Amino acid sequence: MFLAMLACSCRTSVSAPSPSSDQTSPFEADASCLLSGCEDDMTKCFEDVQCTEMLQCLTACGPDQKCAFTCFYVEKLSNASKNLLRCIEEEGCIKGPEPQEECEAPASSTLVESFELQDFVGEWYVVRGLSPQYDCWDCQKMSFGSLVDGVLDYAYDVKPEANRTSVTFDCSVIPLNGTSSLFSVPYSFQDAIEGVDTWYVLDRNADDSAVLIYYCGENDMLKSWYQGAFVMSTTTAVSDETLEQFENALSNSGLGISLDDFCENNLDICDFEA
Repeated sequence: MFLAMLACSCRTSVSAPSPSSDQTSPFEADASCLLSGCEDDMTKCFEDVQCTEMLQCLTACGPDQKCAFTCFYVEKLSNASKNLLRCIEEEGCIKGPEPQEECEAPASSTLVESFELQDFVGEWYVVRGLSPQYDCWDCQKMSFGSLVDGVLDYAYDVKPEANRTSVTFDCSVIPLNGTSSLFSVPYSFQDAIEGVDTWYVLDRNADDSAVLIYYCGENDMLKSWYQGAFVMSTTTAVSDETLEQFENALSNSGLGISLDDFCENNLDICDFEA
């Protein structure tokens, strides 16, 4: 949820969608930090068209975190954009509440009995998601490759807006301590944003065509935990029977969440063959 290979065409501008009140983020940029710690990178940013557009987009988004993500979800970040984002990470210019000591996690007894690394191999679509900031994006697709030396690499594609091409994160999946149904997922986006998620596989349906995953994550920019959940499927829709099964799994997880809290992602606008 998780950050690069990109399979899309060039674009020349970034425009921010209208900020929405339900996406308000507790994080905000520290202007004094940017001016003191990232002065050189800010100057070079204003000399670069893409980087300047990114800043204008972020300004228009205000505290809307999901809107802000669309500002740097572009085909290829310029060097000026990358350097500024790296500086923001290194200087800690994103301020927010004190991070939790640890992310809420489900008890190991509530995880699906067996889900191995090789069970991910193939293509999956994210049909439902919990976090408005991280999981509720149209045209999410995960393409898991071959298992090599106990690590499974995959590409995570997401479409920031209906009229935009998709962007891709490079990710890996690694079993945690050899435990089934528990995985570490480090990710990177264009060598500018890096982080790691922990995936908890809560359930899978009878024919292994859909999986329910809860996750905790952190990245260098936010310097705080975030969490979410998603339903991924080998098809672009899941049956009511599967959804009922997953609802029961959430109820038993002790996390206090329900499928009623999940968004339903729009996969009808997607051209996954392009």
